Amino acid sequence: MSVLTSMDFIAILPEIILTVAVVGILLLECISKQSRIMTIHLVSMVAILAAFVVLLTVVPAGTEPLYFWNSEIVLTGINGQLKSAMLLVVLLGLIYSFPKLSETNLDHAEYYVLILLSTIGMLVLVSANTLLMVYLGLELMSLPMYALVAFNRKDGKATEAAMKYFVMGAMASAILLFGMALLYGVGQSLNLQVIGQAISSIASQNFDQSIMLLTFSLVFIVVGIAFKLGVAPFHAWVPDVYEGAPAPVAMFIGAAPKIAAMAMGYSMLMVAGYQVTEQWQQMLAIVIILSFVIGNFVALRQTNLRRMLGYSAVSHAGFMLLGLYAGNDLNIPATGYFYAITYAFTTIAAFGFILLVNKNGQSISEISDLKGFGRQHGYLGVLMALIMLSMGGIPPFVGFVAKFFVLENAYQSGYGFLVIIGLLASVVGLFYYLRVIKVMFFDQADDNANITITPCYGSQVIFSANVFLLVLLGFVPTLLI
Repeated sequence: MSVLTSMDFIAILPEIILTVAVVGILLLECISKQSRIMTIHLVSMVAILAAFVVLLTVVPAGTEPLYFWNSEIVLTGINGQLKSAMLLVVLLGLIYSFPKLSETNLDHAEYYVLILLSTIGMLVLVSANTLLMVYLGLELMSLPMYALVAFNRKDGKATEAAMKYFVMGAMASAILLFGMALLYGVGQSLNLQVIGQAISSIASQNFDQSIMLLTFSLVFIVVGIAFKLGVAPFHAWVPDVYEGAPAPVAMFIGAAPKIAAMAMGYSMLMVAGYQVTEQWQQMLAIVIILSFVIGNFVALRQTNLRRMLGYSAVSHAGFMLLGLYAGNDLNIPATGYFYAITYAFTTIAAFGFILLVNKNGQSISEISDLKGFGRQHGYLGVLMALIMLSMGGIPPFVGFVAKFFVLENAYQSGYGFLVIIGLLASVVGLFYYLRVIKVMFFDQADDNANITITPCYGSQVIFSANVFLLVLLGFVPTLLI
Protein backbone atom coordinates (compact mmCIF):
# COMPACT_ATOMS: atom_id res chain seq x y z
CA MET A 1 0.00 0.00 0.00
CA SER A 2 1.54 3.30 -1.07
CA VAL A 3 1.63 6.47 1.01
CA LEU A 4 -1.00 9.06 0.17
CA THR A 5 0.27 12.23 -1.46
CA SER A 6 -1.13 15.69 -2.03
CA MET A 7 -2.27 14.58 -5.51
CA ASP A 8 -4.60 12.04 -3.90
CA PHE A 9 -6.42 14.86 -2.13
CA ILE A 10 -6.39 17.13 -5.17
CA ALA A 11 -8.02 14.32 -7.16
CA ILE A 12 -11.02 14.35 -4.83
CA LEU A 13 -11.11 18.12 -4.33
CA PRO A 14 -14.62 18.48 -5.87
CA GLU A 15 -15.99 15.94 -3.38
CA ILE A 16 -14.15 17.71 -0.54
CA ILE A 17 -15.64 21.08 -1.54
CA LEU A 18 -19.18 19.68 -1.50
CA THR A 19 -18.55 17.93 1.83
CA VAL A 20 -17.33 21.20 3.37
CA ALA A 21 -20.47 22.89 2.04
CA VAL A 22 -22.65 20.21 3.70
CA VAL A 23 -20.88 20.74 7.05
CA GLY A 24 -21.12 24.51 6.62
CA ILE A 25 -24.87 24.39 5.95
CA LEU A 26 -25.45 22.18 9.00
CA LEU A 27 -23.39 24.51 11.21
CA LEU A 28 -25.20 27.55 9.83
CA GLU A 29 -28.54 25.95 10.63
CA CYS A 30 -27.38 25.02 14.16
CA ILE A 31 -25.99 28.48 14.92
CA SER A 32 -28.96 30.41 13.61
CA LYS A 33 -32.38 28.84 13.44
CA GLN A 34 -33.51 31.97 11.62
CA SER A 35 -30.91 31.56 8.90
CA ARG A 36 -32.31 32.66 5.57
CA ILE A 37 -32.86 29.91 3.04
CA MET A 38 -31.44 32.27 0.41
CA THR A 39 -28.02 32.14 2.11
CA ILE A 40 -28.05 28.35 2.18
CA HIS A 41 -29.16 28.30 -1.45
CA LEU A 42 -26.26 30.53 -2.45
CA VAL A 43 -23.76 28.47 -0.44
CA SER A 44 -24.94 25.33 -2.26
CA MET A 45 -24.69 26.93 -5.68
CA VAL A 46 -21.24 28.41 -4.98
CA ALA A 47 -20.01 25.00 -3.79
CA ILE A 48 -21.26 23.30 -6.96
CA LEU A 49 -19.73 26.00 -9.16
CA ALA A 50 -16.42 25.72 -7.29
CA ALA A 51 -16.43 21.93 -7.72
CA PHE A 52 -17.16 22.41 -11.42
CA VAL A 53 -14.24 24.83 -11.87
CA VAL A 54 -11.91 22.48 -10.01
CA LEU A 55 -12.94 19.62 -12.29
CA LEU A 56 -12.05 21.68 -15.34
CA THR A 57 -8.57 22.38 -13.97
CA VAL A 58 -7.67 19.13 -12.17
CA VAL A 59 -9.05 16.29 -14.29
CA PRO A 60 -6.79 15.24 -17.20
CA ALA A 61 -8.01 15.98 -20.71
CA GLY A 62 -7.08 12.61 -22.28
CA THR A 63 -8.52 9.15 -21.92
CA GLU A 64 -5.39 7.76 -20.22
CA PRO A 65 -6.49 6.77 -16.69
CA LEU A 66 -4.80 8.13 -13.58
CA TYR A 67 -5.21 6.17 -10.33
CA PHE A 68 -5.35 7.62 -6.83
CA TRP A 69 -6.00 6.46 -3.28
CA ASN A 70 -4.22 3.15 -3.84
CA SER A 71 -6.19 2.63 -7.08
CA GLU A 72 -9.53 3.06 -5.32
CA ILE A 73 -10.51 5.84 -7.71
CA VAL A 74 -9.63 6.55 -11.33
CA LEU A 75 -9.69 9.84 -13.23
CA THR A 76 -9.87 10.28 -16.99
CA GLY A 77 -11.04 13.04 -19.28
CA ILE A 78 -14.23 11.05 -19.89
CA ASN A 79 -15.34 10.68 -16.28
CA GLY A 80 -14.31 14.29 -15.71
CA GLN A 81 -16.77 15.27 -18.43
CA LEU A 82 -19.47 13.10 -16.84
CA LYS A 83 -18.89 14.75 -13.46
CA SER A 84 -18.98 18.22 -15.00
CA ALA A 85 -22.28 17.44 -16.74
CA MET A 86 -23.81 16.14 -13.49
CA LEU A 87 -22.77 19.26 -11.57
CA LEU A 88 -24.27 21.52 -14.25
CA VAL A 89 -27.52 19.55 -14.19
CA VAL A 90 -27.73 19.77 -10.38
CA LEU A 91 -26.97 23.50 -10.56
CA LEU A 92 -29.78 24.04 -13.09
CA GLY A 93 -32.11 22.06 -10.84
CA LEU A 94 -31.34 24.32 -7.87
CA ILE A 95 -31.99 27.43 -9.97
CA TYR A 96 -35.32 26.13 -11.28
CA SER A 97 -36.52 24.87 -7.90
CA PHE A 98 -35.76 27.86 -5.68
CA PRO A 99 -38.96 29.86 -6.40
CA LYS A 100 -41.05 26.76 -5.60
CA LEU A 101 -39.36 25.63 -2.38
CA SER A 102 -41.82 27.20 0.06
CA GLU A 103 -44.82 26.03 -1.97
CA THR A 104 -43.59 22.40 -1.92
CA ASN A 105 -42.46 22.56 1.73
CA LEU A 106 -38.81 22.12 0.78
CA ASP A 107 -37.47 25.44 2.06
CA HIS A 108 -35.30 23.83 4.73
CA ALA A 109 -31.56 23.37 5.09
CA GLU A 110 -31.97 19.59 5.05
CA TYR A 111 -33.12 19.73 1.42
CA TYR A 112 -29.80 21.19 0.33
CA VAL A 113 -27.82 18.84 2.56
CA LEU A 114 -29.49 15.82 0.97
CA ILE A 115 -29.03 17.19 -2.57
CA LEU A 116 -25.31 17.78 -1.97
CA LEU A 117 -24.78 14.41 -0.30
CA SER A 118 -26.43 12.63 -3.20
CA THR A 119 -24.29 14.64 -5.63
CA ILE A 120 -21.14 13.58 -3.75
CA GLY A 121 -22.28 9.97 -4.12
CA MET A 122 -22.67 10.44 -7.88
CA LEU A 123 -19.16 11.87 -8.17
CA VAL A 124 -17.72 8.96 -6.18
CA LEU A 125 -19.64 6.44 -8.29
CA VAL A 126 -18.26 7.84 -11.55
CA SER A 127 -14.65 7.69 -10.27
CA ALA A 128 -14.94 4.30 -8.56
CA ASN A 129 -12.32 1.73 -9.51
CA THR A 130 -13.15 -0.97 -6.96
CA LEU A 131 -16.29 -2.83 -5.96
CA LEU A 132 -16.13 -1.16 -2.55
CA MET A 133 -16.13 2.36 -3.99
CA VAL A 134 -18.88 1.48 -6.47
CA TYR A 135 -21.16 0.37 -3.65
CA LEU A 136 -20.18 3.29 -1.40
CA GLY A 137 -20.94 5.81 -4.15
CA LEU A 138 -24.18 4.07 -5.07
CA GLU A 139 -25.55 4.11 -1.52
CA LEU A 140 -24.40 7.67 -0.88
CA MET A 141 -26.27 8.68 -4.03
CA SER A 142 -29.41 6.65 -3.31
CA LEU A 143 -30.11 7.07 0.42
CA PRO A 144 -30.59 10.87 0.32
CA MET A 145 -32.95 10.45 -2.64
CA TYR A 146 -35.23 8.16 -0.60
CA ALA A 147 -35.49 10.90 2.03
CA LEU A 148 -36.02 13.63 -0.56
CA VAL A 149 -39.02 11.85 -2.10
CA ALA A 150 -40.72 11.73 1.32
CA PHE A 151 -39.59 15.22 2.35
CA ASN A 152 -43.12 16.65 2.25
CA ARG A 153 -44.66 14.43 4.92
CA LYS A 154 -48.10 16.00 4.48
CA ASP A 155 -48.35 14.71 0.91
CA GLY A 156 -49.80 11.19 0.78
CA LYS A 157 -48.61 10.58 -2.79
CA ALA A 158 -45.05 11.53 -1.86
CA THR A 159 -45.08 9.17 1.12
CA GLU A 160 -46.42 6.31 -0.99
CA ALA A 161 -43.83 6.95 -3.71
CA ALA A 162 -41.05 7.11 -1.12
CA MET A 163 -42.06 3.79 0.44
CA LYS A 164 -42.16 2.05 -2.95
CA TYR A 165 -38.86 3.63 -3.97
CA PHE A 166 -37.16 2.73 -0.69
CA VAL A 167 -38.34 -0.88 -0.55
CA MET A 168 -37.47 -1.57 -4.18
CA GLY A 169 -34.21 0.36 -3.92
CA ALA A 170 -33.12 -1.56 -0.83
CA MET A 171 -33.95 -4.82 -2.58
CA ALA A 172 -32.01 -3.80 -5.69
CA SER A 173 -29.00 -2.75 -3.59
CA ALA A 174 -29.01 -6.10 -1.79
CA ILE A 175 -29.23 -7.97 -5.10
CA LEU A 176 -26.38 -5.90 -6.55
CA LEU A 177 -24.25 -6.48 -3.44
CA PHE A 178 -24.79 -10.23 -3.71
CA GLY A 179 -23.70 -10.09 -7.35
CA MET A 180 -20.60 -8.13 -6.33
CA ALA A 181 -19.77 -10.73 -3.68
CA LEU A 182 -19.92 -13.49 -6.29
CA LEU A 183 -17.81 -11.39 -8.65
CA TYR A 184 -15.25 -10.93 -5.89
CA GLY A 185 -15.25 -14.69 -5.40
CA VAL A 186 -14.41 -15.19 -9.06
CA GLY A 187 -11.80 -12.42 -9.39
CA GLN A 188 -10.31 -12.66 -5.87
CA SER A 189 -9.97 -8.87 -5.79
CA LEU A 190 -11.99 -5.70 -5.29
CA ASN A 191 -10.16 -3.90 -8.09
CA LEU A 192 -12.20 -3.87 -11.30
CA GLN A 193 -9.18 -4.15 -13.60
CA VAL A 194 -7.81 -7.10 -11.65
CA ILE A 195 -11.22 -8.78 -11.78
CA GLY A 196 -11.30 -8.22 -15.54
CA GLN A 197 -7.88 -9.84 -15.94
CA ALA A 198 -8.91 -12.80 -13.77
CA ILE A 199 -12.07 -13.28 -15.82
CA SER A 200 -10.00 -13.16 -19.01
CA SER A 201 -7.80 -15.95 -17.66
CA ILE A 202 -10.83 -18.02 -16.67
CA ALA A 203 -12.45 -17.52 -20.10
CA SER A 204 -9.27 -18.52 -21.97
CA GLN A 205 -8.87 -21.71 -19.90
CA ASN A 206 -12.59 -22.58 -20.17
CA PHE A 207 -13.22 -23.24 -16.49
CA ASP A 208 -16.89 -24.19 -16.78
CA GLN A 209 -17.68 -23.98 -13.05
CA SER A 210 -16.18 -20.49 -12.74
CA ILE A 211 -17.99 -19.33 -15.89
CA MET A 212 -21.31 -20.52 -14.41
CA LEU A 213 -20.60 -18.66 -11.15
CA LEU A 214 -19.62 -15.58 -13.12
CA THR A 215 -22.78 -15.70 -15.22
CA PHE A 216 -24.83 -16.11 -12.05
CA SER A 217 -23.20 -13.01 -10.54
CA LEU A 218 -23.82 -11.00 -13.72
CA VAL A 219 -27.56 -11.68 -13.44
CA PHE A 220 -27.65 -9.88 -10.08
CA ILE A 221 -25.39 -7.08 -11.27
CA VAL A 222 -27.54 -6.42 -14.35
CA VAL A 223 -30.65 -6.28 -12.13
CA GLY A 224 -28.99 -3.69 -9.88
CA ILE A 225 -27.91 -1.54 -12.81
CA ALA A 226 -31.33 -1.86 -14.45
CA PHE A 227 -33.09 -0.65 -11.31
CA LYS A 228 -30.88 2.40 -10.92
CA LEU A 229 -31.46 3.35 -14.56
CA GLY A 230 -35.19 2.65 -14.23
CA VAL A 231 -35.55 0.23 -17.15
CA ALA A 232 -38.28 -2.40 -17.50
CA PRO A 233 -39.17 -4.67 -15.81
CA PHE A 234 -37.57 -2.88 -12.82
CA HIS A 235 -39.33 0.40 -13.52
CA ALA A 236 -42.35 0.31 -11.18
CA TRP A 237 -40.92 3.06 -8.97
CA VAL A 238 -40.23 5.50 -11.83
CA PRO A 239 -43.72 6.84 -12.72
CA ASP A 240 -44.75 6.90 -9.05
CA VAL A 241 -41.68 8.92 -8.04
CA TYR A 242 -42.03 11.28 -11.02
CA GLU A 243 -45.67 11.94 -10.10
CA GLY A 244 -45.64 11.68 -6.31
CA ALA A 245 -42.38 13.34 -5.32
CA PRO A 246 -42.20 17.13 -5.06
CA ALA A 247 -41.44 18.49 -8.53
CA PRO A 248 -37.89 19.72 -7.63
CA VAL A 249 -37.07 16.26 -6.25
CA ALA A 250 -38.52 14.44 -9.28
CA MET A 251 -36.43 16.73 -11.48
CA PHE A 252 -33.26 15.86 -9.56
CA ILE A 253 -33.89 12.10 -9.55
CA GLY A 254 -34.81 12.01 -13.24
CA ALA A 255 -31.66 13.72 -14.51
CA ALA A 256 -28.15 13.52 -13.00
CA PRO A 257 -28.41 10.00 -11.45
CA LYS A 258 -28.92 8.56 -14.95
CA ILE A 259 -25.38 9.64 -15.87
CA ALA A 260 -23.96 8.09 -12.70
CA ALA A 261 -25.85 4.84 -13.31
CA MET A 262 -24.44 4.66 -16.84
CA ALA A 263 -20.93 5.08 -15.43
CA MET A 264 -21.62 2.27 -12.95
CA GLY A 265 -22.85 0.04 -15.78
CA TYR A 266 -19.66 0.68 -17.73
CA SER A 267 -17.47 -0.06 -14.69
CA MET A 268 -19.22 -3.30 -13.80
CA LEU A 269 -19.87 -4.72 -17.27
CA MET A 270 -17.28 -3.29 -19.64
CA VAL A 271 -14.27 -3.04 -17.29
CA ALA A 272 -14.80 -6.04 -15.02
CA GLY A 273 -16.95 -8.19 -17.33
CA TYR A 274 -15.58 -7.37 -20.75
CA GLN A 275 -14.40 -10.93 -21.45
CA VAL A 276 -17.90 -12.34 -20.91
CA THR A 277 -19.91 -9.82 -22.93
CA GLU A 278 -21.97 -12.56 -24.55
CA GLN A 279 -23.47 -13.52 -21.18
CA TRP A 280 -24.53 -10.06 -20.04
CA GLN A 281 -25.49 -8.82 -23.51
CA GLN A 282 -28.21 -11.49 -23.72
CA MET A 283 -29.69 -10.20 -20.46
CA LEU A 284 -29.46 -6.57 -21.53
CA ALA A 285 -31.17 -7.33 -24.87
CA ILE A 286 -34.29 -8.54 -23.04
CA VAL A 287 -34.28 -5.51 -20.73
CA ILE A 288 -33.81 -3.09 -23.64
CA ILE A 289 -36.71 -4.56 -25.66
CA LEU A 290 -39.03 -4.52 -22.64
CA SER A 291 -38.08 -0.89 -21.94
CA PHE A 292 -38.83 0.18 -25.50
CA VAL A 293 -42.21 -1.58 -25.55
CA ILE A 294 -43.48 -0.92 -22.00
CA GLY A 295 -42.12 2.62 -21.73
CA ASN A 296 -43.66 3.89 -24.96
CA PHE A 297 -46.95 2.00 -25.06
CA VAL A 298 -47.88 2.70 -21.43
CA ALA A 299 -46.91 6.37 -21.83
CA LEU A 300 -49.57 6.59 -24.56
CA ARG A 301 -52.30 6.13 -21.95
CA GLN A 302 -51.03 8.72 -19.47
CA THR A 303 -52.88 11.97 -18.87
CA ASN A 304 -50.59 13.21 -16.09
CA LEU A 305 -47.64 15.11 -17.55
CA ARG A 306 -45.10 14.00 -14.95
CA ARG A 307 -46.26 10.39 -15.10
CA MET A 308 -45.95 10.48 -18.88
CA LEU A 309 -42.39 11.75 -18.52
CA GLY A 310 -41.76 8.88 -16.10
CA TYR A 311 -42.79 6.19 -18.56
CA SER A 312 -40.92 7.93 -21.37
CA ALA A 313 -37.85 7.86 -19.11
CA VAL A 314 -38.12 4.05 -19.14
CA SER A 315 -37.83 4.08 -22.92
CA HIS A 316 -34.95 6.56 -22.88
CA ALA A 317 -33.11 4.40 -20.34
CA GLY A 318 -33.43 1.55 -22.83
CA PHE A 319 -31.56 3.67 -25.40
CA MET A 320 -28.85 4.39 -22.83
CA LEU A 321 -28.41 0.68 -22.21
CA LEU A 322 -28.34 0.07 -25.95
CA GLY A 323 -25.37 2.41 -26.15
CA LEU A 324 -23.64 0.25 -23.53
CA TYR A 325 -24.85 -3.01 -25.07
CA ALA A 326 -23.38 -2.25 -28.48
CA GLY A 327 -19.87 -1.69 -27.13
CA ASN A 328 -17.73 -4.35 -28.74
CA ASP A 329 -14.32 -3.28 -27.48
CA LEU A 330 -12.76 -1.52 -24.52
CA ASN A 331 -13.41 1.94 -25.96
CA ILE A 332 -15.58 4.20 -23.84
CA PRO A 333 -19.26 3.78 -24.87
CA ALA A 334 -19.46 7.38 -26.10
CA THR A 335 -22.90 7.01 -27.63
CA GLY A 336 -24.47 5.82 -24.37
CA TYR A 337 -22.78 8.58 -22.38
CA PHE A 338 -23.79 11.21 -24.95
CA TYR A 339 -27.39 10.00 -24.72
CA ALA A 340 -27.37 10.06 -20.89
CA ILE A 341 -25.93 13.58 -20.70
CA THR A 342 -28.23 15.08 -23.32
CA TYR A 343 -31.25 13.32 -21.82
CA ALA A 344 -30.37 14.76 -18.40
CA PHE A 345 -30.32 18.30 -19.81
CA THR A 346 -33.59 17.68 -21.67
CA THR A 347 -35.32 16.29 -18.58
CA ILE A 348 -34.13 19.17 -16.40
CA ALA A 349 -35.57 21.57 -19.01
CA ALA A 350 -38.93 19.75 -19.07
CA PHE A 351 -39.24 19.94 -15.28
CA GLY A 352 -38.02 23.52 -15.38
CA PHE A 353 -41.07 24.30 -17.51
CA ILE A 354 -43.33 22.45 -15.06
CA LEU A 355 -41.93 24.55 -12.21
CA LEU A 356 -42.35 27.80 -14.14
CA VAL A 357 -46.00 27.34 -15.14
CA ASN A 358 -48.82 27.44 -12.59
CA LYS A 359 -52.51 26.68 -12.83
CA ASN A 360 -54.67 28.25 -10.13
CA GLY A 361 -51.57 28.86 -8.02
CA GLN A 362 -50.21 25.30 -8.25
CA SER A 363 -47.68 23.72 -10.58
CA ILE A 364 -49.29 22.05 -13.57
CA SER A 365 -49.83 18.32 -13.31
CA GLU A 366 -52.18 17.19 -16.09
CA ILE A 367 -51.47 17.56 -19.80
CA SER A 368 -54.92 19.14 -20.14
CA ASP A 369 -53.75 21.97 -17.86
CA LEU A 370 -51.78 23.27 -20.85
CA LYS A 371 -54.83 23.83 -23.07
CA GLY A 372 -54.28 27.01 -25.03
CA PHE A 373 -51.02 27.76 -23.24
CA GLY A 374 -49.13 28.27 -26.49
CA ARG A 375 -51.57 30.99 -27.58
CA GLN A 376 -51.38 32.86 -24.28
CA HIS A 377 -47.65 32.50 -23.68
CA GLY A 378 -46.18 31.93 -27.12
CA TYR A 379 -42.48 32.15 -26.20
CA LEU A 380 -42.56 29.59 -23.37
CA GLY A 381 -44.94 27.43 -25.41
CA VAL A 382 -42.44 27.28 -28.27
CA LEU A 383 -39.62 26.39 -25.86
CA MET A 384 -41.67 23.54 -24.38
CA ALA A 385 -42.51 22.37 -27.91
CA LEU A 386 -38.78 22.26 -28.71
CA ILE A 387 -38.18 20.14 -25.60
CA MET A 388 -40.90 17.69 -26.61
CA LEU A 389 -39.56 17.49 -30.18
CA SER A 390 -36.07 16.80 -28.86
CA MET A 391 -37.37 14.06 -26.56
CA GLY A 392 -39.27 12.58 -29.49
CA GLY A 393 -36.12 12.44 -31.60
CA ILE A 394 -37.11 14.97 -34.26
CA PRO A 395 -34.22 16.52 -36.23
CA PRO A 396 -32.32 18.78 -35.88
CA PHE A 397 -32.57 18.69 -32.08
CA VAL A 398 -30.10 16.89 -29.86
CA GLY A 399 -32.58 14.11 -29.05
CA PHE A 400 -32.47 13.03 -32.69
CA VAL A 401 -28.66 13.14 -32.78
CA ALA A 402 -28.40 11.08 -29.58
CA LYS A 403 -30.78 8.41 -30.88
CA PHE A 404 -29.06 8.37 -34.26
CA PHE A 405 -25.64 7.82 -32.67
CA VAL A 406 -26.92 4.97 -30.50
CA LEU A 407 -28.83 3.22 -33.29
CA GLU A 408 -26.02 3.69 -35.81
CA ASN A 409 -23.48 2.21 -33.37
CA ALA A 410 -25.79 -0.73 -32.66
CA TYR A 411 -26.33 -1.36 -36.37
CA GLN A 412 -22.61 -1.27 -37.12
CA SER A 413 -22.06 -3.73 -34.27
CA GLY A 414 -24.49 -6.18 -35.88
CA TYR A 415 -27.58 -5.71 -33.69
CA GLY A 416 -30.07 -4.82 -36.41
CA PHE A 417 -33.04 -6.39 -34.61
CA LEU A 418 -32.62 -4.00 -31.67
CA VAL A 419 -32.28 -1.07 -34.07
CA ILE A 420 -35.60 -1.95 -35.73
CA ILE A 421 -37.39 -2.25 -32.38
CA GLY A 422 -35.83 1.04 -31.24
CA LEU A 423 -36.98 2.83 -34.39
CA LEU A 424 -40.53 1.50 -34.11
CA ALA A 425 -40.65 2.44 -30.43
CA SER A 426 -39.48 5.96 -31.26
CA VAL A 427 -42.31 6.35 -33.77
CA VAL A 428 -44.82 5.31 -31.10
CA GLY A 429 -43.23 7.73 -28.64
CA LEU A 430 -43.77 10.64 -31.01
CA PHE A 431 -47.52 10.45 -30.38
CA TYR A 432 -47.48 11.41 -26.71
CA TYR A 433 -44.84 14.11 -27.21
CA LEU A 434 -46.76 15.68 -30.09
CA ARG A 435 -49.95 15.46 -28.02
CA VAL A 436 -48.46 17.97 -25.56
CA ILE A 437 -47.75 20.37 -28.44
CA LYS A 438 -51.24 19.84 -29.86
CA VAL A 439 -52.86 20.62 -26.47
CA MET A 440 -50.76 23.80 -26.04
CA PHE A 441 -51.38 25.29 -29.49
CA PHE A 442 -54.59 23.80 -30.88
CA ASP A 443 -56.93 23.14 -27.91
CA GLN A 444 -59.18 25.83 -26.52
CA ALA A 445 -58.12 27.22 -23.16
CA ASP A 446 -60.28 26.49 -20.11
CA ASP A 447 -62.08 29.71 -19.16
CA ASN A 448 -62.01 28.78 -15.47
CA ALA A 449 -58.27 28.12 -15.40
CA ASN A 450 -55.88 30.82 -14.27
CA ILE A 451 -52.55 30.07 -15.95
CA THR A 452 -49.64 32.13 -14.63
CA ILE A 453 -45.84 32.12 -14.94
CA THR A 454 -43.60 32.07 -11.86
CA PRO A 455 -42.30 35.66 -11.57
CA CYS A 456 -38.63 34.74 -11.48
CA TYR A 457 -36.85 36.20 -14.50
CA GLY A 458 -33.58 34.50 -13.58
CA SER A 459 -35.21 31.08 -13.91
CA GLN A 460 -36.82 32.08 -17.23
CA VAL A 461 -33.46 33.24 -18.64
CA ILE A 462 -31.74 30.03 -17.55
CA PHE A 463 -34.62 27.99 -18.98
CA SER A 464 -34.20 29.74 -22.33
CA ALA A 465 -30.44 29.05 -22.26
CA ASN A 466 -31.13 25.40 -21.40
CA VAL A 467 -33.41 24.93 -24.40
CA PHE A 468 -30.96 26.81 -26.63
CA LEU A 469 -28.27 24.33 -25.54
CA LEU A 470 -30.48 21.45 -26.74
CA VAL A 471 -30.80 23.11 -30.14
CA LEU A 472 -27.09 23.98 -30.32
CA LEU A 473 -25.98 20.44 -29.49
CA GLY A 474 -28.31 19.18 -32.19
CA PHE A 475 -26.50 21.26 -34.80
CA VAL A 476 -23.00 20.92 -33.31
CA PRO A 477 -22.87 17.62 -31.33
CA THR A 478 -19.05 17.67 -31.54
CA LEU A 479 -19.10 20.21 -28.71
CA LEU A 480 -19.86 17.25 -26.44
CA ILE A 481 -19.12 14.05 -28.30
